[in-house]
Amino acid sequence: MKNVIYIGFVAPEELLIENKMHLATNNFEMEFISKGLKCYLSNDSLKIYSYTYNLLREENRQSFRQCNFEIITENAHIDIIALPFVKAPLGISQILRSFCILKNLNYLLKKDRNAIIITCNAYAVFSVPVLILQKIYKCKSIAVMLDAFKDEHTQNFIGKIYVRFSKWLLRQYTGAVGMCENLLNDFCNPNQKKLVILPTDTENNYEKKRSFDPANIKILFAGGLERQNGIIESISALEFLGEEFQLDLYGIGTLKDYVLEAAGGDSRIKYGGIVSRKQCLQNEVDSDILIIIRTEKDTGTVNLARYGMSYKLMEYLLSGIPVVATYIEAIPPSFIPYLNLCKSDAESIAKKIQYVAENYNECLKKAKEARLLIKESCSWDVCETAVREYIEEI
Repeated sequence: MKNVIYIGFVAPEELLIENKMHLATNNFEMEFISKGLKCYLSNDSLKIYSYTYNLLREENRQSFRQCNFEIITENAHIDIIALPFVKAPLGISQILRSFCILKNLNYLLKKDRNAIIITCNAYAVFSVPVLILQKIYKCKSIAVMLDAFKDEHTQNFIGKIYVRFSKWLLRQYTGAVGMCENLLNDFCNPNQKKLVILPTDTENNYEKKRSFDPANIKILFAGGLERQNGIIESISALEFLGEEFQLDLYGIGTLKDYVLEAAGGDSRIKYGGIVSRKQCLQNEVDSDILIIIRTEKDTGTVNLARYGMSYKLMEYLLSGIPVVATYIEAIPPSFIPYLNLCKSDAESIAKKIQYVAENYNECLKKAKEARLLIKESCSWDVCETAVREYIEEI
């Protein structure tokens, strides 16, 4: 079995909540490490580096030092090396941290030239040192692509150069892994080895604590409070719905103040802030309708329609709760029959929510079928086998 070196952003969940940061990437990384790389973790063949940990710890921001920390999951104790952080202008800080990555990797590759280096996305701060050493040691590298590149037309001159450079860096990796087939096909070289995985944690079985009540229908959104996630449209949809509907929102983002203002003016809107993944999963199961909208306008800096395959969608489908969603081409065709699709304007969202409420047993049956599909074909056990075979054969 090969040795694996992983470089990413993984950090303790409580530290991210304390700093009011998004949890989605961290949730995937934790599962990818603890479940997708399980055999390497249990075999002591995995070395993990975190870019984020020292960045978020106030006491470690002043000194350029490396340290270790541990994350304890239900299945493992994971030892992680925190890359040092220095308080300096962004460019200087990233150069220093890239040099630190270079130094660490060089030390490990001197011992084992056949080690596989895996990075979370293809950011320059990771990719440059990795690809320099790939040239020197002829080792193999894999980019796990969780995020799409920003659209160049949304960037200034410097931003355009950085986006193009990042795309070029991705094409220098030996291979790439991702949840969106479009992303890998559009940005990787044809001769790069690609792997599409659609995993979620099927081991979590949360029991619903409330039954469906037509007089009190709970709709839930959990994720980034951003325009492209249909937050404004989802809130506006309540104008077309009766008093029996309640919208619960969880997460953080640029529209947090908008959500708080809306909640202050309408008792049907509840903002729950940032909660732990465990609490979020329980809240989803205790809801009646889950909502995940991608707007046709205000799509932000990334082409989410083509590349925005959301890890949250997998989580929603696993819950066994009816999901109201907009169609985007990034969604795998096999998932489409299990979604209650609508357009992204407020009235269309409201009409679909009303339809689900009036035909709840039928929609619930479809949601239960979706849960079975996810458990059978998208478990980490299935994906772990695919990931291990991919790493060993690359």
